[in-house]
Amino acid sequence: MSRSSAAPLAVAIGLGAVALGGLALALSPRSRVEVRRAGVLVADTLTDWMDTLIAHTAAHEGTFSSVQRNLDGQGVSYGILQWTQRGGGLSDVLGAMRSADPSTFDATFGGPGSAARMLAAVQARALAPVDGANLWDPPWLDRFVAAGTIPAFQGAQRELAKRGAHMQGAVAIAKLLGVSSERALVVCYDRTVHQGVSGATGPAQRLVALYASGSHPRPTSEIQVLAEYGWLCAAKFRRATAPPSPWYNDDHTIAWVQVAPGTGEVNLKLVGTQRVALVREVPPGPVWHGVTGPWDLWDLILTRSYEPLVDQKLRDTPVARS
Repeated sequence: MSRSSAAPLAVAIGLGAVALGGLALALSPRSRVEVRRAGVLVADTLTDWMDTLIAHTAAHEGTFSSVQRNLDGQGVSYGILQWTQRGGGLSDVLGAMRSADPSTFDATFGGPGSAARMLAAVQARALAPVDGANLWDPPWLDRFVAAGTIPAFQGAQRELAKRGAHMQGAVAIAKLLGVSSERALVVCYDRTVHQGVSGATGPAQRLVALYASGSHPRPTSEIQVLAEYGWLCAAKFRRATAPPSPWYNDDHTIAWVQVAPGTGEVNLKLVGTQRVALVREVPPGPVWHGVTGPWDLWDLILTRSYEPLVDQKLRDTPVARS
């Protein structure tokens, strides 16, 4: 992996997040559970937090019918969490949708034969055409859109979003970082969805190791911990030395692009112990950002990490994790 920027840990978050679609989830009542002993409150946890996580993240990802058409080299990205064809998530969500209603699924995707061939290609993470067409082109494109309107398939998407690898990874990262609020889980979940569980776990491990080494004391507030975690998630997509080649990764889906001199870049700054600010600053020297399709990943990750830190609708009460 290329060497990332040596900029300070708590600097910068970016403007310019791209929302690929909204999601109107029917949220359960905002609820919490209080546990009292001898009249004293000893525990207070939220029970409806998963719906909040999904709605917040889906606002950046998509609706039940959203299809991203291979803009980033991932093939089809589909649904409320934009499960990807190349990454394997599309196979998971389509499998869950078919299990929910096999006959309707087959009919929606061109009949049993076509549906089976499509599923086999997706399971293999292949981007080759199926029945003579790419999955992100008609007639497949229209079939994905139609499937997203069917209640049984919407339920399958929602259930996978609640019980799948992204949620499990977010809970594990929050535990690793020692954070537990709804706000914190939103940050962790958004990172596992956007960067994958492995891509979101690595920065958390590095941050915890940094705290343990004593070289960077652990902040006193959860907001600061989350801001530093978000910054590290973005850091591998920023470098202050010229890349050895134009490509960041082996499959040529991410390219290094130099930030135009004098234009500045977004950054996240800590303000006291409880606040963060989104700023744009001109770096002291040349910098390169990782870019996939139309998206600058440094800007996008920092922006998406910043937004829940200042969202007044999110709660700072611990969630109920079982």
